[in-house]
Amino acid sequence: MLILNEILDIAHVQECKQQFLPWMTQDEPIVIDGSAVARVDAAGIQLLASLFITAQHNGQQIHFEQLSDVLAEGLALLGMADLMQLKSE
Repeated sequence: MLILNEILDIAHVQECKQQFLPWMTQDEPIVIDGSAVARVDAAGIQLLASLFITAQHNGQQIHFEQLSDVLAEGLALLGMADLMQLKSE
């Protein structure tokens, strides 16, 4: 399971990208735990969108197992719920 850091913003995007890269070379589905995310900005959402698009392009299954309220709100505000296959409640 890919566990996201507490902070997913422009200051931490490069660090998070390095965390994501090994997951792109696996054949297993990518399951993301975003429950710890307490701060996110557009750069962080863009990095997640890139991860989802790349995985889908490579034929990898990818989905969120858990989302923090902050992350869910950020994804919704930037119109990423459909891309990331989130169910509206």
